[in-house]
Amino acid sequence: MAFFLFIPANIIQPEHMKSKVVLFLLIGFIPTFLMAQSQFTDFSGQLHLGAKLGFPQNEFAAKYPNNAFFGLGGGMLFPLFDDSPLDLGGQFEYYWIGREVETMTLENSSYGEYEVESTVNGSMIPLYLNARIMPFRRLTDVINPYFEGIAGARFFSIKTKIEVDDLSGGTQPDPETDTETRTSWSYGYGGGFLVKLVNSVYLDLHVQNIYGTQTKYLDPKSIEFDDNGDPVYRKIESETQVLTYSLGVNFVF
Repeated sequence: MAFFLFIPANIIQPEHMKSKVVLFLLIGFIPTFLMAQSQFTDFSGQLHLGAKLGFPQNEFAAKYPNNAFFGLGGGMLFPLFDDSPLDLGGQFEYYWIGREVETMTLENSSYGEYEVESTVNGSMIPLYLNARIMPFRRLTDVINPYFEGIAGARFFSIKTKIEVDDLSGGTQPDPETDTETRTSWSYGYGGGFLVKLVNSVYLDLHVQNIYGTQTKYLDPKSIEFDDNGDPVYRKIESETQVLTYSLGVNFVF
């Protein structure tokens, strides 16, 4: 598509002519470039998958011992209507937020010495609704910035496994397991870029700042044992704000 500029002669003075010409050429080049890239891909839906790093913020960072969580996630988005810059959808993620193993040797008057091993695995499972705006989607598909709002819930799950070894070398009792789940409501905002790799496949780079309501969760590093060999943990309560970074792939269909 051709793009023409009309420049009145009275504004082109010799001493300013060079800078003005450069300015107008730049102004003219931007829309010309965008329109030249108009072989865009129609977005009837998107599937995004990616690897994530989550960093606790503020009160969450002060009380939780881990500095970062690694996770995987994905989701789907669909335009509100044909040619709409607004997409609606959802996302699901899974984060590993800590693993701690503690072993203690105890003694029983009847059975002698024995060992108790406690293993704690923590996870965070966000489930969100998304509203995403891609303002330049109809101009170009080379690089597309986007902005989004997020709302939903996060589930904090702590799984404990207790194994007893009587040190006899024989068959041991089956491990005892227990899972405790807590929930916090979440909301936040984010943004990122889709960078075209090949037709209908995009590199997806984005960041999200997600606030969370108060919830209780276990501190895996606080394992202790009572006189009976039962594990005792310290429970923490705080808000659960997390800043996440994601590197993934977006498939358009």
